[in-house]
Amino acid sequence: MVKRREVVRFFRQNGFKNEGGTNHDKFRHPDGRRTVIERHSEISNQRFEVMKKQAGLKQPTPSEGDEHEARVRV
Repeated sequence: MVKRREVVRFFRQNGFKNEGGTNHDKFRHPDGRRTVIERHSEISNQRFEVMKKQAGLKQPTPSEGDEHEARVRV
């Protein structure tokens, strides 16, 4: 689990601005990318990864691909 304030800090450091919202905060980048952050004290790691991907910030690392290939080999 990740603290919500850490998630907000991550997006702000990457140029996103909070547009507000009633139940969720909507973050928008000047180039048009968007993501939504729920108002919970903690956010699951999976959800954080989904938010980063939605905002165009998640890129697979070479190590992730290597692990998958290692499991697939016979």
